[in-house]
Amino acid sequence: MNSKLLKHLAFITLSLNTFFCFSQKEPKFGDINKEDIYNNVCPIDSNANAYYIFDYGKSTFEYASTTIRVDEPASSRKGFQINFERHFRIKVINNNGLEWSSILCRRKR
Repeated sequence: MNSKLLKHLAFITLSLNTFFCFSQKEPKFGDINKEDIYNNVCPIDSNANAYYIFDYGKSTFEYASTTIRVDEPASSRKGFQINFERHFRIKVINNNGLEWSSILCRRKR
């Protein structure tokens, strides 16, 4: 019984610890800096055709207690769902970097 209690306490402690850990600051959205507009050279690689100004992602867990979408049988499952949001800004320097401007969003079914 004592080892079960220790396992539960360890699990709760580790779970709560993840809520307070952040690896990156959330970038400011909206206004674009003049430096980003007029900068025509990547700060890391001077030969780059395009580069990420920022790339920010956030994962959240939600508990679904009811059907999420009626038209998809897989979504009728109750339980935890993971949501991932990604925001990024790409600076295209020349025409060779235009391939970075087309983004494909895939969704697992």
